[in-house]
Formats: sequence, C-alpha cells, structure tokens
Amino acid sequence: MGYNSLPEEGIEALTEHALGNYLPFNGGFRQHYQLRNFGRRGKPKKGAKFYAVEYRPHPDDIYIEKSPIYLKDEKTFNSFDQMLLVDDRKINADIWGDDPEKQKNADEIDDYYNRIKFYKWGTERGFDFYGYTKWNDSKELQKIKAIPYKKMKKKDWEEQKRLEDMEYKKDITLHDKLRYKYPSQSFFKIGLTNTTAEKRGMFTVPNSERKTTPNPYKKIFIEKDLTYLFEKIHPADLEVFIYFHLFYKYWKDKLFYFSANKINICPNPIHQQIKFTGYTESFLLEKVEDKLKIINDAFDLIDQLTKRKINTMLQNMINFDRVWNRACLQKHFFINQFDFDNSSSYGFDNWVFTDRIGYSFYEKIGFWEKYIPKNTNKIKEIDDNKIKDLFDKKVEEFILPNSKHLPEIPNLEYFYDYSYSDV
Repeated sequence: MGYNSLPEEGIEALTEHALGNYLPFNGGFRQHYQLRNFGRRGKPKKGAKFYAVEYRPHPDDIYIEKSPIYLKDEKTFNSFDQMLLVDDRKINADIWGDDPEKQKNADEIDDYYNRIKFYKWGTERGFDFYGYTKWNDSKELQKIKAIPYKKMKKKDWEEQKRLEDMEYKKDITLHDKLRYKYPSQSFFKIGLTNTTAEKRGMFTVPNSERKTTPNPYKKIFIEKDLTYLFEKIHPADLEVFIYFHLFYKYWKDKLFYFSANKINICPNPIHQQIKFTGYTESFLLEKVEDKLKIINDAFDLIDQLTKRKINTMLQNMINFDRVWNRACLQKHFFINQFDFDNSSSYGFDNWVFTDRIGYSFYEKIGFWEKYIPKNTNKIKEIDDNKIKDLFDKKVEEFILPNSKHLPEIPNLEYFYDYSYSDV
C-alpha cells in the first residue's frame, strides 16, 4: 500500500485537477471526505443508516458570499489596498513592537506584496475584484485599539466587537463579505443518520417551524441500514468509500460558483461562492440513475471484499484526499506570493522545493515542473519566466472545461447581517 498509493479509479480526475489551469484564486475545488470523523469515532449505534436523497435547501439557507464594493478601477483598488496596508502595519506593530528590526522586515514584506500588482494582472485578463469600505474609528474604538495586542483581555475583545457591530449596522458595505439570497433548488445529497432520512432532513429546521416547513429532503432514493456491516466497516468509513466513488466521476458537479471571474479580495482572493448547509456532501441533481448505480455498486463491492482489503482501499482514498489538496495549496500559493508586475517569485523557493516528500505522483505527471519549475542556472530558484507564461492567460482559459457552474443572477437580495469578527 504505502504512503504514495492511490486508487487507480481516481488517477484521471486527479491528473486533470493537478495539471489544469482552472480556478486560480482558490487553487481549484477542495475535496471533502468527512475526515473530521476519522480516528475519532465511537462504537456505531445499531440502526445507523446511509441515505441518498433529493435535497432542496431552505430558501434562507442558500446564499452567495460576496464582498459589497466593486473595485472598478485602479484608483479605487489602490485606495482599498492602502487601507489594508495601514491595518497590516498596526498588526505588525502590535506583534513586533519590542523588536524594531523584525517589525521593519514585516512592513517591507507587506509593501513587496502590494496587491495593486495582482489587481493589474487580473483586470487585464477579464477578472473583476470586490472589496469593502472602512469606517473612521470612534473615540471609544480608538481607545480599545490603542491597547497593545498582547495585552488585550477577553473583555477588551468583547467591547471591540460590540463597538464594531454598531458600525456594521449603520453601513453594510463595511462588511468584508455579505450574504445574498440565491434561488433554492434541488441537489443530490448523501449522508449518515442514526434515525431515518426523513427525520434527518428536518434537523436544520427550528422546532417552532417544523409544522409549517416542508422537509428539505424531497425524495429519498436510498435508505440502507448499515448494522450488518459493522464488523467489516465503520459507517463513517463507508461514507468515505461511497463518496470517493461518486467524487472521482462527478467532481465537476461540485463547483458551486456564482461566477468564475468575480473575486472577493479579502481576506484572501477567492471566487464568489454559492453555499448551503450540506453542500460538501451534495452534487448536482443530474444523472441521478447513474449516481445511484455507483452507490449500489459500491455496496456490492463492500459485500465482496475482506475487511483487510477494504482498509487498504480506504487508506488509498485518504491518500487521494491529501494529494488532491496539495495541488490546491500549490496553486493558491502562487496567487498570494507571485509578483505579477515584476514576474518574480520572491521568498518561497525554499518552501516549495523542500515540501515534496510523499508526492511522487506529482513528480511522475510533471506537476512540479509545471508549477515549480527549477531555474537551470540557479537550481535552488524558480524559473520565473515559466511561471509568467503559466499565468499569462485570459479568464476563459482559467475555467475548467466541462465544469458545471450555477448561473449568475443580478440584483440579488441581501438578507443576513453578520460580523466578520469572533470572540
């Protein structure tokens, strides 16, 4: 099996994902295997069930995360960027105030990665960028923010959040991202439950609304008791097993984007996304019969395999998840640290050249050579010219072929006021 063993069925999807130029601002769609349950599971309860359903999120529970201000030109963006740099310097002063040299170095790094270079590159290729506005701190906020970061206590953070929330309620454009209502629609969803699929569908509905709210699980395609499989496979592992078989074939279903060219710049560049409860376990409601056949075939395979063979396959699927997300990380890393104005990759050669252990698959398919090409004259440096060519494309070339994006709808209603800050 080994650290590098991968499931053969997923190699084609993994290769396309790794070598494709698509979705550069978040590195491509991130796979979700529900690994949060792996290694932390208790004994499964009798009657645990696997289900597949038609799922229609509640109308108030499907939304787009979108920054409110369109950064329409370089002047607008530069003003926004300078606001962020001021905040960066305040943070650096709080952290490195007792070490002026380190504070200076941190400020220089922030200056080097001036986002205006990134903005110029993106707008020339057809991307639109969105940000937010900033208020002038009240005297009360100024007093709180004057406290050194390391000396802030819980009550200070709570007071800062209270005062900031007051400002947010005055002007929604002060939020770094807002939520916009998107028309509800049905998806193909899988999951586990210790009750029934019908009851599980109502878990997200408040008790006071259950008599008047339709069940989000509109149609139950599969509801299978897993008790007979407990000796062979844990329910959480079975979900991983089935999810993988759906994912490697229908991963392009899962690109729930409002627009492939509209980018929220903060806190990090990312596409405006459609989200709803349970979206990581959901696919588009297309080719349902094929998806059901994949699930039933996976159950048949479990019945035929030994426990040892199942565990080997599960480990390979977990390796697949790790390798898939390494490509995401690498693609996203360039967006944060490549100087698109001067075409240089300052500051991350050592990181990218030393962090390849356990990723021999990427060596084999040429992933490292494409995204981390070594300079033949300076072996420990990246060939910046090759990186420049990699990103010298139009927006259409950064969209994954044959992917499914939910349609863009203008004039959506803002419906939920919230603060970015947590205490």
